[in-house]
Amino acid sequence: MIQRVYRIGWTLRCLMVLLLAISPLAGCDNTPADPAPTVIAAADITRLAVWRTWKADGGAIYSVAFSPDSETLTTGGYDSNVRLWRVADGMLLRTFTGYTQPINSVAFSPDGQLLAAGALEPGVRLWRVSDGSLLHLLTNHDKDEYTTNLAFTPDGRTLAAFSPSADVYLWNVQAGTLAGTLSALAQPKVDSPLSFTLAPDGRTAVTGMLLDEAWIWNLADHSLIQTLPRQTGRVSGVIFTPDGQTLITKSRDNILRLWRLHDSTLLQTLAEQPRGIEGLAVAPNGQLLAAAAVEGVVLWQLPDGKRVQLLTGPPAVGTSSVAFSPDGRLLAAGGGDGTVQLWGVR
Repeated sequence: MIQRVYRIGWTLRCLMVLLLAISPLAGCDNTPADPAPTVIAAADITRLAVWRTWKADGGAIYSVAFSPDSETLTTGGYDSNVRLWRVADGMLLRTFTGYTQPINSVAFSPDGQLLAAGALEPGVRLWRVSDGSLLHLLTNHDKDEYTTNLAFTPDGRTLAAFSPSADVYLWNVQAGTLAGTLSALAQPKVDSPLSFTLAPDGRTAVTGMLLDEAWIWNLADHSLIQTLPRQTGRVSGVIFTPDGQTLITKSRDNILRLWRLHDSTLLQTLAEQPRGIEGLAVAPNGQLLAAAAVEGVVLWQLPDGKRVQLLTGPPAVGTSSVAFSPDGRLLAAGGGDGTVQLWGVR
């Protein structure tokens, strides 16, 4: 599970841009592949180590995502391009273009055949991975909105695109048409969403709200079905554990909380919060939570919430995105200086 934390403040990005302007970037490292890392196990999480590092030539990376087979990685960021990399050796396979503003979110379809991207400009682009052809430009012409989060439903038929202006748009992938919206503006409560995540089963979605709540939605009828208790600040990040039973939220005070979803019970608050959390990811086995932050990538053990490791590396201005590979063997981190790091177990 991957989740992009909503970025309404631009302080960190401005620092990234300043440092990038005075520090040239290196090219992609295409050295022969290292031996494949072993599977991340609960007993070995404190032995997580760098497996491979390379750099994109386009500046800060704001979103990373693995293909379903874990063999390729896509990145999007400051330079408005989406890149597809071969995980084994860091070779650049393809560059997808069309945007003029930074990329906020990238996502593979469940079968790995399609790649979606959203940016700081209107429209979600949907490409065919095999040949790079653009299949759809998904645009709500009634509103001039940008996209911060994307997620496919497990059957691949629907693409959810979150716009922090008020709505989650549900797109029919095959037809390229709007199938529905989750609209905060249509609810009796007056509030605005800041973050979004889709449940693993594709039946429910969650939006983190400006006024300190998290709202749970039914995707079938687009109705609001539940709210979590108010937190200590706006909810700028939300993500499910793989079993869909626990929701993790990040509030304005930079606190991460674990909730049992079916009865809205607060299970625990995670200790030792890092500064400037920019992205969240949960390992496929549900045993690790990773947060991209100013100081690096922070790891907690789940479900007990023990902080177990801080992963640091080349990025001079912190990490801004994280993703676990579907096979659980790797953790990818996108850096503010364009560095892509892959972490595995020695």
